[in-house]
Amino acid sequence: MFKLLALCLIVLSLNTMDMFAQETVKVMVLDWSPDGTWIATGHPTGEINIWDVQSGTVFNTLHGHTQEIMTMKWSPDGTRIASGSPDGSVRIWDVKSGESTHIIQFSQPQGGFRAILDIAWSFDGRLIAGARETGLIIIWDADTGEHVSSYTHDGMALTVEWHPSGTLLASGGLDGKVLLWDMSSQTLSEFSPFSAENVGPIYSIAWSPDGDQIAIGLGRVRVGVHLAVFNFSDQELVYQLPEISDGLVAIRWSPAGDELAIRDLESIRIVDSLTGALVTSHDA
Repeated sequence: MFKLLALCLIVLSLNTMDMFAQETVKVMVLDWSPDGTWIATGHPTGEINIWDVQSGTVFNTLHGHTQEIMTMKWSPDGTRIASGSPDGSVRIWDVKSGESTHIIQFSQPQGGFRAILDIAWSFDGRLIAGARETGLIIIWDADTGEHVSSYTHDGMALTVEWHPSGTLLASGGLDGKVLLWDMSSQTLSEFSPFSAENVGPIYSIAWSPDGDQIAIGLGRVRVGVHLAVFNFSDQELVYQLPEISDGLVAIRWSPAGDELAIRDLESIRIVDSLTGALVTSHDA
């Protein structure tokens, strides 16, 4: 638990750390490399900096995006980064060389609703999924940059998350729906254990490490944002946490699956994943 909490505190309070004192540009998004030796930070300028965690120095800077970095994730093997921006593109980067191996450019680059708001790598690193402002969920081949499949939310798409099996993708959006795309059968279904008329935007989705449970950060009409944990197989509610008044930013399961880290605008809470009972909390 303490290792997970330390990780959350470091990642979410990066701009206050002495080792990154030279960082003078606002950090929009950031992500750890899988082995924990590097941190990537995305900036309003469109640049991505790769930091050496031990020395606190910039190892490489990735140039290419012309507007702010909205989302950015390391590949599972730590050799690549996928990033999205309102400039109308998704880029797949080779971290060592700093070059874009693939640039996925959307049509109508001067129009609105161009940004990818969330990106997720499949667990084997073969696929990348992106949630677009238009509501479109797009899946690409990470090695070629080619379009593999896509489907649409009825409104802005906000979050994507791969099931540990690697064949199922969950997504959420302003329409209050959690959609499930099965890569094997190319079929779409809806995870719908709650009444749609009482649900607002789906802000964040997180699968348990074994894939048996799904945590969903959802807006409730007139009562704010909640976090609910469900058994995936029967869609049964395990527990629901009280209103998160300060706005939900992210949910993360611990590697062992016994705890959940919940980040809102002002705090980081660690809860028992079986009961939802608070383990500890800290100001962010």
